Amino acid sequence: MYRKLSFLLFLFSLSYGLQAQWSLGVETGITRNTVITSASNLSFTTYKPVTGYAVGLPVRYEFNNWFSIQADPNITQKGYVYDRTGPYSGYFEEFKNTYLQLPVMAQFRFGGQKLKGFMNMGVFGGYWSGSHINGNLLNALNYNPNSTTTSKEQSYHFSEKGTFDKTRDNRMEMGMVVGAGFSYQLTPLYQVFVEGRYMPSFTDLQKQYMHNQVARYNLTYRISVGVSMKLSKLGSIIK
Repeated sequence: MYRKLSFLLFLFSLSYGLQAQWSLGVETGITRNTVITSASNLSFTTYKPVTGYAVGLPVRYEFNNWFSIQADPNITQKGYVYDRTGPYSGYFEEFKNTYLQLPVMAQFRFGGQKLKGFMNMGVFGGYWSGSHINGNLLNALNYNPNSTTTSKEQSYHFSEKGTFDKTRDNRMEMGMVVGAGFSYQLTPLYQVFVEGRYMPSFTDLQKQYMHNQVARYNLTYRISVGVSMKLSKLGSIIK
């Protein structure tokens, strides 16, 4: 009986100590994504970046004053433009892809009691959950090769929800996260922060479905702001 009671007390003290180190927050920001690839095999074609959004719920566990582990479940939009150049100038397809992501990072902090700088390093896993495509494409039936400009008669505009091809599209994504920013302790409970991130993907947007396939990888930059609260301080306020 004594041993069981001692074990329960140990678990209670451990859980209380863990609670004292947890922080929970909310963040939002903008992204700038492009596709890294070799388009040398495609004439009059280039990829351009697109601005999107990100929202997340960062969860952090502090081991001490300078080191933490952070998970950041979020929704991130990663877009790009497939743009035609030269005689096909004016024709394009814009992709706005939505990902559910979970970065897991080590965080290193430095600075004073209120204002601190920090660096994040880790990896992320993601799932390509949705897509929207709009663009201006060539109308082959009315195309005039001698024309120097794009006209309504030679092109058509479209905007639609993207559909996935099980053979072609790779909906799972993995990559690296490197971030830096600073935080400010507004009160014992609340902390605000600003962060910039660099997130290159390790996985191709496409499955290996044909020979001599050219790989395409997302490269995402993100700037976000947010607020977090220490759960231990929240508990003391409630009491």
